[in-house]
Amino acid sequence: MVSDKSVAQKLGIKPGFCIFIDGAPSAYGAIVGPLPATVTIEAAPKPSLDMVHLFAMQSKGLAAKLRRYRGTIAPDGMIWEQIRDRAEHVGGKKVVREHGYPDQSECSCRSLHIWHG
Repeated sequence: MVSDKSVAQKLGIKPGFCIFIDGAPSAYGAIVGPLPATVTIEAAPKPSLDMVHLFAMQSKGLAAKLRRYRGTIAPDGMIWEQIRDRAEHVGGKKVVREHGYPDQSECSCRSLHIWHG
């Protein structure tokens, strides 16, 4: 079943959000699509972010980034991680769980194949 929702909607990006994107591929706009009005993309992580969108080639190094970003997201904020190497996906989920991030959700998005290749 194909969803009518954009990737931005699936990720829960809302108008007025302040987000930081780590490791964004050059095709980020094509992957996520149009962002809602008044979304701010920060050049560096800062306190009270609504969302961190983390792109990684593999799960190695993910733990350090999760520790660093924990202090930057708002209490009701979120972190989405995308690992390019599909074989590393399970390892990435384990790292996320080990660092106490609850409620892991998955977002199935055809446009992520632009990045995954």
